[in-house]
Amino acid sequence: GTGATTLAAVSADLARSAATHPAIAYAFSSFRAEIPQVRMVLDRDQAARLGLALESIQDTLASNLAPRYVDDFVLFGRSFRVMMSGQRGRIETPEQLLELSARTGDGATVPLGTVADIELSAGPSFVTRYNLYPSSRITAVPAPGSSMGDAIAAMEAIAAASLGPEFGYDWSGQAREQREAEGASLLVFALSLVFVFLFLTAQYESFTTPIAVLLMVPLAAFGALLAVLLAGLTLDLYTQIGLVLLVGLTAKTAILLVELTKQQIEAGQPPEQAAATAAELRFRAVLMTAGTFILGMVPLLTASGAGAASRVSLGTAVVGGTLAGVVFTLLLVPRLYVLIYELVARLTGKRSADPPLPQSQR
Repeated sequence: GTGATTLAAVSADLARSAATHPAIAYAFSSFRAEIPQVRMVLDRDQAARLGLALESIQDTLASNLAPRYVDDFVLFGRSFRVMMSGQRGRIETPEQLLELSARTGDGATVPLGTVADIELSAGPSFVTRYNLYPSSRITAVPAPGSSMGDAIAAMEAIAAASLGPEFGYDWSGQAREQREAEGASLLVFALSLVFVFLFLTAQYESFTTPIAVLLMVPLAAFGALLAVLLAGLTLDLYTQIGLVLLVGLTAKTAILLVELTKQQIEAGQPPEQAAATAAELRFRAVLMTAGTFILGMVPLLTASGAGAASRVSLGTAVVGGTLAGVVFTLLLVPRLYVLIYELVARLTGKRSADPPLPQSQR
């Protein structure tokens, strides 16, 4: 209820304050309240006495100010559109609009100056309403090295400090989607860990064996975050998607070693020897799997053009996490599995080096 002029002034002040914040590269408001306007004031009673319909006045103005669609006609088997407009350059000043003539119901023509007058004013070209309130859109772009979350927090702080009680704000577009999805990425990451743990538990029929596999996920996530930091990127939505993707990739690589270590122990090898054998036999397979995947991510790392930022962010996180996961998996997974195996053996009273019994003695 403060008017378009006040809304434009407050929007401009907020955009200027936001542009000075280190987390925001630039901000601007597209709302303007001082656009020159020409208003035609009609004497409706006089127009009715002359038999001049409002539709006729509207058609006259529309045809002389801009091309207007009239009809289609078919010629030579093709459909052509008929557009009607006044002579170019005929209307150069607002007062010349009053010289145009509109047709009455009986076919006579009446100059518009007989039933109308011209008023010059200033106002907004259009007013956008958000939840029924007159609103102004402010666009802010995060500064290099700042995430959208940083820019959103900065805008909220600036709005809280500068907006009075007559004004409020809300988010739209990508910022609104990110605000609504806050916390969802952490929940998705946790659920992915839970589901991987449950699948591995069902596969190995053990609650302890999957632990050696899942312990590699935090190390792979550390590698992803380190790669993102070294590349000067931010922890955006695409990086978070990459972290969720790393849960499956890291678990898949660790399973190669855990499965073979488990088989060697069941075949009668001591746990330490079984772990060394598994690491040696799976070394090439792990490296080839990781190398193939990283080569497949090269187009994401070198992406350019529209949408390249999202691809680079996702590729950097996944490649960094994959490299860290491969290194830590080869060095730590067999040893972690042996430690867990021996701990369970002590707790259950079973010797870890006992060879398997023949089938007839089981």
